[in-house]
Amino acid sequence: MQLKKSDIVDAAVQLFIDQGYHATSIQDILNRSGISKGTFYKHFQSKVELLRASLLYHEDKMNADCNRIVIGEDDTGKEIFIQQLSTMMTYRAESKINALIEDALVSNDSDLIAFIKQMRIRMISWIYVRLNQLFSKQYHEYLMDVTIALSGMLQNMLTMNASLRNPAPIPSICVYCVTQAEELLISVEHKKIKVFETDELEQSFHMLEQPDFSYSELALSTGSIRKLIDKRIDDSERQRMAFDLILFIQEEAAAEDPKASLISSAITTLMNMKEISDSPEMEAYKNTLSKLGFRPI
Repeated sequence: MQLKKSDIVDAAVQLFIDQGYHATSIQDILNRSGISKGTFYKHFQSKVELLRASLLYHEDKMNADCNRIVIGEDDTGKEIFIQQLSTMMTYRAESKINALIEDALVSNDSDLIAFIKQMRIRMISWIYVRLNQLFSKQYHEYLMDVTIALSGMLQNMLTMNASLRNPAPIPSICVYCVTQAEELLISVEHKKIKVFETDELEQSFHMLEQPDFSYSELALSTGSIRKLIDKRIDDSERQRMAFDLILFIQEEAAAEDPKASLISSAITTLMNMKEISDSPEMEAYKNTLSKLGFRPI
């Protein structure tokens, strides 16, 4: 049986977690996956490239779990945001992805370090997009500071929690951090205090996301389409079909080897739904997917 690239990634992920990235040799990966050295180098130029694929594998699975939560739900609700955060942080803890990242950071490979920093920026960018969906425009210029504060709070509390003999439940930590972030936002808006310039950091987010999968941009336009479907499509069966289509498009677009023809077909089916076809939200959604190389038939 011929192994796929994803099978090699699966074997490597488990080895990196069990033994540590630096302690795992290419020979260990060959032994675990049952492939030859020639097959390995057909797919990956180095162990570093394999690690990048492994981290993206985890990121894609985590994002897919997170996306399922909001299907058919109001994504402007704080409870849904907390549930998404809890799902992501629990996944990272259970998969030991944080430990893998920390192990990989002890490296002289500048490209690898830059890649991991990019992953962290994508997470911050996602939180920023979600907070913008939760809070009104009067808070917009203060949300960047609060996003960075919330991200740091989550990372430090979860790191400390992992070292405890009796750790606190991760959902409770997420509730605490989001509650503190909300109080901070109200306070800094009232006092008109801010540190970072929103426009400059938004531009940095955009630059760091290219040419990789623009999760935040697609997440934002997907959220707009989801609200439109919920508002305009009354028939429950058609509404469920529309939700299934946007979930499929988002997951397939983030896949290791996305099937462009299937995505194009799904986009076309979605665009043919008369309730949403001529809306600005659909146009923005179509344009976002077009930037990622996916167009209707």
